[in-house]
Amino acid sequence: MIHLVILLNKYTHLINIGGIHLFMEETFKQASIWSIVWRVILTSLVVELISGIFLFIFPFQYSEIISLTGSLTLYYLIYKITLSQIDKQNISSLAITGRGHPDKKKLIPIGILTLLIAGTGYFFIFFILRIIISFISPDEFITPFMNMNFEGLDSTGPSLLYYFPVAVIAAPIVEEIFFRGFVLNKWSEKYGNVKGVLFSSLLFMGIHIGSLLLPQLLMGILCAVIYIKTKKIIYPILVHSFYNFFIILPTLIPNNAILERGYTELFLPKQDIINDINIYATLFVMFFLVAVISLLFYSKKLNQEQTPYLYNFEKYISKVPHETIPDERKFPEF
Repeated sequence: MIHLVILLNKYTHLINIGGIHLFMEETFKQASIWSIVWRVILTSLVVELISGIFLFIFPFQYSEIISLTGSLTLYYLIYKITLSQIDKQNISSLAITGRGHPDKKKLIPIGILTLLIAGTGYFFIFFILRIIISFISPDEFITPFMNMNFEGLDSTGPSLLYYFPVAVIAAPIVEEIFFRGFVLNKWSEKYGNVKGVLFSSLLFMGIHIGSLLLPQLLMGILCAVIYIKTKKIIYPILVHSFYNFFIILPTLIPNNAILERGYTELFLPKQDIINDINIYATLFVMFFLVAVISLLFYSKKLNQEQTPYLYNFEKYISKVPHETIPDERKFPEF
């Protein structure tokens, strides 16, 4: 019996919560990602189906609020699914999140890296356009825009009410808990930090396949590296939130002036738009190179770092008397 307890404590940690003994996993090796993924897939299908029905039934002017409600509902359900699986698999949420407020000194290099990655993401579309123009003539590229009828277009731009709650609040919290808190800890422990960062970031990029891929890959790598370096999930959440805000900011600016001038005038003379694309494409290359070099420098000796879960478990849980540990497996509601 004594030998059995010793063997169990090699992989788990016994915690006394309200008189109930729970085995908290010291490692992510046994954690199941698929148990979350299949539930999220089914939930997404149901939410999308219900949202589609409401969009079909109600008038067009309610589409934005229906989309907002559907997106927030989906993120909340994914959040609850992830928490539920963390609880069922006896994983410590405190070991995932870390403890303490963000360090202002750490925020400076993190903020600079975030600006570089955000700039890379913002200018990436112009780099793609530059490649397209190199294969087709400018006339073929610009003429379709000049022949479009823009009368009646909404000049107010997308609503801040829609983008801000989803992109700047819900998405960073939920996605970082899953992709970095769960997936990264699992794969870093299994394959090593470098491969864990790469694999989890590729998965993150695949989920955001409609967002031009490369910027999402870089942002995923940045959040993963920052999480491993700081051991606190709050840092990648802040990075993710700021990145999304920076990217969507131009879409929130009313475009009345552009519509009043007319898109035909905007694209004349033709050489002006080509020059602008060249400038922005060059900015992308500059931002990309500086961002990659800075990220590589920040990531040095990454494989020598403990995974955040192992580090936080050892620091906050394994050395604390069992009876003094609160029910820390619950994330705060957002």
